[in-house]
Amino acid sequence: MNSFRVAIVDDSATMRMIIKKTLVTQYSDDVEVFELENGKKFIEQVDKIKPDIVLLDWNMPEMDGFETLKILKEEEEYQETIVIMITSDSRKEKVKLATKEGLSGYIIKPFDRKRFLDMMEKVVEHLNSK
Repeated sequence: MNSFRVAIVDDSATMRMIIKKTLVTQYSDDVEVFELENGKKFIEQVDKIKPDIVLLDWNMPEMDGFETLKILKEEEEYQETIVIMITSDSRKEKVKLATKEGLSGYIIKPFDRKRFLDMMEKVVEHLNSK
């Protein structure tokens, strides 16, 4: 397996910790995890981080997940970056809107660990097949 970089963008430190622990437990040395508490900080640091996968909350202060997704996908370098929303907001119209902007997947909080890891497995397989 090739190593990969994940940015966890969520205003909840607890949620970031749960996701990071899950990823590190599953992928150990193959994953490098970056934690950011809002979209604005993520966009400011994205060129340093160069994530393969972005796990993004929708509802955050300063810049929400949808705005973050739009700004990220405007950059040619990040158009192929996998972005998965992990949020408590499950309104179908929001999911459709985000999918049009380049969203790769959607997980509802509180998330099921197995479902999350199943989705991550597919994403990692996709990254490794490039």
